[in-house]
Amino acid sequence: MKALFAVLTLTACGIPRPADVPDSTLAQLSHQVLLAYDNGDVGRLDTVLATNFVRVEGGTTTTRAEELKVPPNAVFPLVAKRKWTEERVISSPDVRIFRGLADEEQAGNDAHGNFHFQGWYTLIWLRERSAWHLGMLTWQLAGNDQENSWNAIYKGHVGFTRTPNKLLAASVVGVTPGRALDVATGQGRNGLYLASLGWKVTGVDFSMEGLREARAYASAKNLDFDPVYADLATYDFGIDTWNLVDMIYTPDHPEWVERIKPSIKRGGLFVLEFFARASNEPTGGTDLAALDRAFAGWDIKTHEVVDDVPDWAQSRAKLVRFVAKRP
Repeated sequence: MKALFAVLTLTACGIPRPADVPDSTLAQLSHQVLLAYDNGDVGRLDTVLATNFVRVEGGTTTTRAEELKVPPNAVFPLVAKRKWTEERVISSPDVRIFRGLADEEQAGNDAHGNFHFQGWYTLIWLRERSAWHLGMLTWQLAGNDQENSWNAIYKGHVGFTRTPNKLLAASVVGVTPGRALDVATGQGRNGLYLASLGWKVTGVDFSMEGLREARAYASAKNLDFDPVYADLATYDFGIDTWNLVDMIYTPDHPEWVERIKPSIKRGGLFVLEFFARASNEPTGGTDLAALDRAFAGWDIKTHEVVDDVPDWAQSRAKLVRFVAKRP
């Protein structure tokens, strides 16, 4: 281990020439790059990443310059534990490839436990300026069917509150049950709660695992809950259809909100809770002022940004809580 840190410390422009780096050390150096990512160590990454470095994960590709920008609200370390198996290094004179299967537990969350993922890392090292630099980093979720990350989250049953959202529960006290739409229902914790109160609920999501769990629970408890597999980007919310629509920890989508508003019946409720957008960020959370503009003319019941324990992924965060009634 001391030799490993010596390599990282003494090479100002990447990793030594090929003769100095056996396959076993390259694997350890690949581990160290990921630890630098985990801890936001931009200085170390700057010395290791190649000039034309790219990172590919899912459908997203980021450049070297983008990777060296630390998000202002990032919580480090990103990964608390990482266990490697099935590691392999493929070598040639000008390219070396590290590939390994990592079992990871995310960090930064004492309230709900942490998400667990198992995925394949591939790191491609290139010769540049007479040293090895990292040219590409990719990650791919493990599994024969390449199930999406939401399926993995719901299978893991950690990282989120499994009880119904408190704002939603408080918002329906004394309200006569009707038809409700649970947007991005996931495993159905909120929609199933509404159904237990007598609401006729439709829960929409693209996670087959989440919908499977929701369907099984509804069947066992004989609840009026209809799980629907659909892409919310194209889902037809309808017109004057729902007495209540909730968006609880659904990523910020103003265009969905605009399509949802006419789907709510007069006197019906819209309930939203999500992470608040940082003042210096144009995207990434809910903008309360934008919600105010979107629901101008509605009866605003709840309108606040609070510091509290969220339902998802963190111990504390700034949260938007918003409830509006259609006049």
